[in-house]
Amino acid sequence: MSNFDESLQELSDTLSGLSLKNEKLAKVTAWINVQDSQAPALSAHNPAGTNTHNLGRNAAHNVVRVAQWATLLARHGLSEQEVFASLLRQRSDELPTFVPVRVPCAYIDLSNSQECFQVGHQVCGGCRLVNYCSKDCQRKHWKLHSSDCKDRIRSHQWQPAWAEEGRPPTFLTGVPRMHPLSRGLPLWGTMPAIDVLKLPPDGAKSRAQIGVAFIASGDLRNMLKTVNGLPEDYAGQVTVLMNDISDYVTLRNILMLRILAKIKNKRRAADIALHLWYTAFIPDMYHTEIQSLATEVIISTSSTRTQLGPQAFLDVSIDQDVRMLCGALLTSYEQYSMADAANELSRVRFDPARIDLRHRQWARCEGSHRLALLEYHRFGLVLPFGGHNAKFNSPNRFLFSPLGEWLQSDGANPLHSWDIEEVVASGKAHGATREDLYGCLYYHVISQLETLAERLTHMRINIKITDKHAVDLATSLRRGDLVSIGLPASTRFDRLDVSNLVDQDYIGITRIFEAWSGFLKLGGGAAIVGHFMNWPEREPTAEPEQKDVEHIVERLLETGKVILPDRTKLRTAKEMEAWEDGLVANANAFAAVHDYSAAFDTYLSKQGLGVALEKAGLRRRLAHEIVPHRLCAPLNGVPSDLPEFKDSESWYLQSNISPSLWTERYIEIVPT
Repeated sequence: MSNFDESLQELSDTLSGLSLKNEKLAKVTAWINVQDSQAPALSAHNPAGTNTHNLGRNAAHNVVRVAQWATLLARHGLSEQEVFASLLRQRSDELPTFVPVRVPCAYIDLSNSQECFQVGHQVCGGCRLVNYCSKDCQRKHWKLHSSDCKDRIRSHQWQPAWAEEGRPPTFLTGVPRMHPLSRGLPLWGTMPAIDVLKLPPDGAKSRAQIGVAFIASGDLRNMLKTVNGLPEDYAGQVTVLMNDISDYVTLRNILMLRILAKIKNKRRAADIALHLWYTAFIPDMYHTEIQSLATEVIISTSSTRTQLGPQAFLDVSIDQDVRMLCGALLTSYEQYSMADAANELSRVRFDPARIDLRHRQWARCEGSHRLALLEYHRFGLVLPFGGHNAKFNSPNRFLFSPLGEWLQSDGANPLHSWDIEEVVASGKAHGATREDLYGCLYYHVISQLETLAERLTHMRINIKITDKHAVDLATSLRRGDLVSIGLPASTRFDRLDVSNLVDQDYIGITRIFEAWSGFLKLGGGAAIVGHFMNWPEREPTAEPEQKDVEHIVERLLETGKVILPDRTKLRTAKEMEAWEDGLVANANAFAAVHDYSAAFDTYLSKQGLGVALEKAGLRRRLAHEIVPHRLCAPLNGVPSDLPEFKDSESWYLQSNISPSLWTERYIEIVPT
């Protein structure tokens, strides 16, 4: 028997003498640490699908990969996932216990100050929203959990409010659409994140420099997808310009980047950045750390440089207003309390006049998904459903105004910022179920943030942040006003992400192309990427004719995309009303199976696209290379292609959980 086998047998004998799982995990991780220091018996294999950057870049840092390892763990009631989580937490200095490395056991009894932080690998068979480490924890937690698991909203008998009350829904009765609660600052994107470079690995590595400009960034999501989409070993220089006219957006982007760079533990940094980004209430200890980093923003000058890594820098050119806003938000505890913030969130999100809009989506969802959506609506926490949230006891001062007003619309939802299928896949890799929407979102965003944090430690990335009107920014760049942050007048970009500024409701096609076309690199496939969301309201031909609507409904029912009772078998007026309610709730699906390309071309023509392109020396690319013409359509397709769904699960998630209108359209514009 080899020395290694003897050591493994000794470990097994030691574990046999222990009864508590915590004691066993402590012995296993201690044994791994000894082995790791003696020989490369360990590898970077990761059973949890978790980012392993906190364990170091050496391949000899993770779990043992020998044939008898899984057998040994199973014999003693342990799993690779639990060992990995324990090892990661041990090697991650100052990682709080409430940070869910993997989906945790949901057991908690605050009356006795008891919580279980073991990995949860047994799923509740009722709601499939929470996990437990053992049947004992599940039994002890049932009294508390049963109120969720048996919540009426999960029932098949649940109906939207308008159906229960026997009235038409308010969104069909002429109630003004522009309710005050529908307005607000757009702090989270409403289109799924995209990689605006979309370069093949060899294509990326062959470029010594890459430049990308997000002239209306909104938030970090597209930048994250784009930089994380580069090969990990890319050795060239990446220059990223992020601009947004919103002081709140600019400030939050600066803070999140500083958090990812300045907090040594990258898993902890990603956790803080995520909650600053998306969570209405955060741990008080996080608020303290954010406050420390934000104070440096207040005392900085208009143009400042922050080192994000050995070869990574953040250059900022912002108005005094942004620093003043930061100061006001940091001292807002004098204006409102935790209770005030909770009441304000409830006031906005549960206004009776808006209930039908919420129920319109929830009516299309499975019971547990309705509960997950309701839970987020109530508390605004991006965590696994069974995550430990007792420490989330401080308002996120950067989602409320200095006076404590909720900044966004009542329907703002971070799920809308990401591809829902990618979100669910990320969640499953960390032990979350497809039912646990916000647990899945947590792990998806954490992975993106942690990957960027790691890349800042070894890649050459220069990020520039400005806060100008997009046209004024182009003028400043052309005049050479941004030399102080490393952007001379000669700066050119591989990609210009103009977001939806090309929409008629914002800046429009002509002014955007006039301002920005000269900043594209010539050759190398440089492109402008933009999207349109509001165009159907401006184009009469976008409305399907009645015969098309009948065909669409028939197709949806025949393909099972919308499931309703057989209309020919309905006998009573109440049954017919229920059938119509179901159709109304699924009305968003109509656009997913209808070709709007001709109407969209008509709209673009009326907006002067042809003249604007010719004047700017540009052309529209009809064979897209970066993003499909519309959501879920094939990238290499033609403008008339419809969205594609690989199976019924894909359709359900994209159509029922995602809020897509299915009329959104992308364009790609390139030099002639």
